[in-house]
Amino acid sequence: MKVFGAMAAVAILTAASAVAQFAGAPPPTQPSVQNNNSDRDRLETAAKKRVKAAPTHEQILHDAVALVKSINLTCEVTDASLIAEGTTTVNGKPVHVRTFETACSNGLGYFLIEQPPEATYGFTCFGADATHAADIAAGRDPQPACSLAANADVKKTAANVLGRLGQQCQVTGLKLIGRDTKANAELSEIACTGGNGFVISSPIPGATQAVSALSCPDSYRRGIACRLSSNGAPLVTMETFKQALTQHKVACTVENARSIGRQNSSKRHVVEFKCPEQPNGLVAFIALEDATAPFEVMDCPTAGNKAHIICTLTQIH
Repeated sequence: MKVFGAMAAVAILTAASAVAQFAGAPPPTQPSVQNNNSDRDRLETAAKKRVKAAPTHEQILHDAVALVKSINLTCEVTDASLIAEGTTTVNGKPVHVRTFETACSNGLGYFLIEQPPEATYGFTCFGADATHAADIAAGRDPQPACSLAANADVKKTAANVLGRLGQQCQVTGLKLIGRDTKANAELSEIACTGGNGFVISSPIPGATQAVSALSCPDSYRRGIACRLSSNGAPLVTMETFKQALTQHKVACTVENARSIGRQNSSKRHVVEFKCPEQPNGLVAFIALEDATAPFEVMDCPTAGNKAHIICTLTQIH
């Protein structure tokens, strides 16, 4: 508005000059007219400098690709948009900040916040959707959710990610579990039709690994339980019991094994093993999902005395 006001002032001065000439007054000298034109030119030039053209989609895509490469994020950018741009204060200094939404060929989507010279940070569309939903539930103004065509439906995004990892899933539910700070990854549980489920580990800035997924039973064995899927508890098999021996470094090349049962109080699985390394036999008390006592092993004579367990796979002489 200041520019238009200055130009209007020039027009008024010119009109006044014409009236003065008509009245017989001496016209303004030529230098004053040149000065007015010069002022107008400077104002118009400054206005042009202040008006910054909006970046094209090609420019945004180029900048998003460069940003992703600069932080070594495992994302081949297929689409991008510039969500916000401006200046804010970070660590007491003004910083120019740009927020991009990106879509990646591995199926994931991100919000990435560039704030040089500070480190770029970001989160997945799974995380953005969870925050958006939590804000609405709490009656707060919601933070934005992802809106690119590839990212807008997080269930479809999850199905695409799993499909690219060789897992078929018609997604019925999705829940953000949290962040694995050691791996710099977000963990999301995905529920599928038929009761199956997965935990997706999505890299975020600072991660060194690509996106991956575990079935709910495998995820449970690593300490992360599913809650949305009916297969959230581990599938307990004889292989599960053998893995428990290996995990606890018990010397036993299993020749035979039998499940004796499960303790009522501690909920531990009781399993007898036959192996050459254990001439007196081996009984293992294996703590899994809801056990209230730790893993424990003892030979067959001790198991008979302490727990009244009779071994049948190993003959004790």
